[in-house]
Amino acid sequence: MIRNIKQILSHLYLACRIYSSDAKHYIAHSLISGYDKSEYSFLRMITLRAHVVEKGLTMPHMRANFGEENILALITLCKQYIEAKHDTEQTLFVEALSVLCEYKRVHESMGKSIHPLITSGLKEIMEHCPAIPQHNQPEVQSSELFKHGDFAYIAHHRHSVRNFDGHIQYENIIKSIDLARTAPSACNRQPVRVHIVPHGALFDRLLNLQHGNRGFGSDAEYLLVLTVSEEGYSGFNERNATYVDGGIFLMNLLYALQYHSIASCTLNCSFLPDEEKQVREALQTEDVTVAIIAIGSCPETFKVARSERIPVSEIIVKHGEQS
Repeated sequence: MIRNIKQILSHLYLACRIYSSDAKHYIAHSLISGYDKSEYSFLRMITLRAHVVEKGLTMPHMRANFGEENILALITLCKQYIEAKHDTEQTLFVEALSVLCEYKRVHESMGKSIHPLITSGLKEIMEHCPAIPQHNQPEVQSSELFKHGDFAYIAHHRHSVRNFDGHIQYENIIKSIDLARTAPSACNRQPVRVHIVPHGALFDRLLNLQHGNRGFGSDAEYLLVLTVSEEGYSGFNERNATYVDGGIFLMNLLYALQYHSIASCTLNCSFLPDEEKQVREALQTEDVTVAIIAIGSCPETFKVARSERIPVSEIIVKHGEQS
């Protein structure tokens, strides 16, 4: 008994040291305490707000003048970025301005006026950045989206879909999950479970707990909830392995859904402890929740968020001599 108490106290002490170190690093290097006005920090804040706008522009029933508070905050960030004399040709900055311009064009085409501060703010920005390319959120056809090809074709044509319409074959969901089983996991633990949730009370409860599906989530036919059991892991050095293994499986499942012509949109599970507890109770599991995927069929033609990727040169970090 004494030995067990000592062992528990030892684990608690180690856990406090490790998780306090994680928290300290996260607070110091994330945006949780605000942004430091470096170019990198600015661009990430700008991208987060611009993505909200581009998603809104692709909604099946787009609401006029949506997200004005977010757009005004985005314009302020863009002005501050320019005032700080950061690179206005950066891919993410240019894309954000392009999205703002598209917001204005879309409302003009609808015969709707926009907030005057958005108009004046955008005009001021364009005086500094006049050569912004005219991009629209792309319109895609499901026949092209789900066309089979090599991996490069599938990867370049996969999109998060927020326009659901029609019915999918349940057996294709099973086939997709079966194909996703090819994903690797640490020591072949295979800890992932996929909960298939059709429309109903549980479906609605999960969507209410998740904070990023407004305007389209209820149109999905099913939710797939990826959970990971912690039972196969040992040692605090593996404290994040559930999310790594779950994330690898998640991406494999998204490609498998694409292969079997099922439209999908990943919904983050950035839950606070109380929300995580409610999800576990709803699913009747003690697993860690990694992601929720809204799935369904889609119309023949619909819009998707452009979500421009940064150049590969900005991703690669070279070490040592290159052959």
